[in-house]
Amino acid sequence: MNRSNNMDEVSKFLYTGCTGAVVCLELENDMLRDCIGRPIIRSIGMIYGTQDEMINQVTYVMERVKNYDTRQGICTVIEGNHKSFRFPELRMKNVFDLLRFKYYKECEHSIIHFINLSFIHRIGAKIAIKTLPEILRSKIIIHTSNASFLKYIPIESQLDVWGGKIKFNIEDYIMHRCMAEKLEKSLIKKNINDSQLKEGLNSLKDTNFGTNKFKVWKKTTRGNWNQKIIVFDFDNMFVFENTYCKYSLKLSNLKANFPKKYNFSIITDTRIFYFETLNEEDFYCIKEIFENNSN
Repeated sequence: MNRSNNMDEVSKFLYTGCTGAVVCLELENDMLRDCIGRPIIRSIGMIYGTQDEMINQVTYVMERVKNYDTRQGICTVIEGNHKSFRFPELRMKNVFDLLRFKYYKECEHSIIHFINLSFIHRIGAKIAIKTLPEILRSKIIIHTSNASFLKYIPIESQLDVWGGKIKFNIEDYIMHRCMAEKLEKSLIKKNINDSQLKEGLNSLKDTNFGTNKFKVWKKTTRGNWNQKIIVFDFDNMFVFENTYCKYSLKLSNLKANFPKKYNFSIITDTRIFYFETLNEEDFYCIKEIFENNSN
């Protein structure tokens, strides 16, 4: 195994409370498996880092899982309730290409579950799926609840973080792998930085897919109207001026009024934003996003 693909490097990202990592759910002699026998990989949000670091993390788990029976494929569970969960930027898309070409055999019969997604998460995930290679896109299930997801996972593999009773101690797993690989656990603990989150956001803004990107008119404090781009990304609403993000607003903290067709206002704790859509379809799409978010 390449030095950079060892657990001491991976453990910089994988630790209890980490913001994003992937881990094979390995036991002493096997792995936790889904109902048809596919070994399970847990994705805590999404991996991050430099391109090499991201490729190393994925390569590590794929090489680990190849030690087990993968004839039925692999089951990957992607948890959306972590800071690193984002629209895939170029580095993440390169990782998808790695999986498609280097691990085609393992991916051929695999399944990918997206869980713990808010309504806005689900919109973003559906857009992102359209950017994936077909071999990955056709394997994905987006769950609206963990109850639907757990139908695919036997009781003996249901982690406590998914609503089951099985505990998987990440720190114990790291120490076991470091001992097996005759390595020292890294003392470095990395966190995803805002610049990489913004890369994902810019990818979302620039994509041609989806209904959560809108051109609108925004009223200034002087009463003028300037054109902006609004992007709904997970639990956030971003207002762009060209490529610059002028406002970043927490969607769950906002109130929205839709007094008449094309016009709507967004109310924060400190101010009111007035907008006008360019067409009727965008108006009702934005209205639906706020209605679903409040449910």
